[in-house]
Amino acid sequence: MDNLVPILEQMGIGNMFKGNVDLSALTGNANDVTIDDAVHKAKISVDEEGTIAAAATAFIMSRSSRPVEPFKFRCNHPFIYFIFDKVTGSVLFMGVYNSPKSN
Repeated sequence: MDNLVPILEQMGIGNMFKGNVDLSALTGNANDVTIDDAVHKAKISVDEEGTIAAAATAFIMSRSSRPVEPFKFRCNHPFIYFIFDKVTGSVLFMGVYNSPKSN
């Protein structure tokens, strides 16, 4: 995995790793989450049968020490999700939810 932090800092958005970025649009509270790291991995395979390419980007985040309050999660718009192993940090699965159903 390649560390994206230096690249994002060169692009002028490195302040997101300093704990002073407002992520309230994602969490509902500006102080709930901090971004600790960002990594990217890409792979391309070319053989007689064709080409296969894959890429994954992950932002490693941590919550504040406050207890987690229950909340209702409404899937009313598209979003990207990741399932990862907390011990190894490996991304096990990633996907896109893009078909919310109206009730």
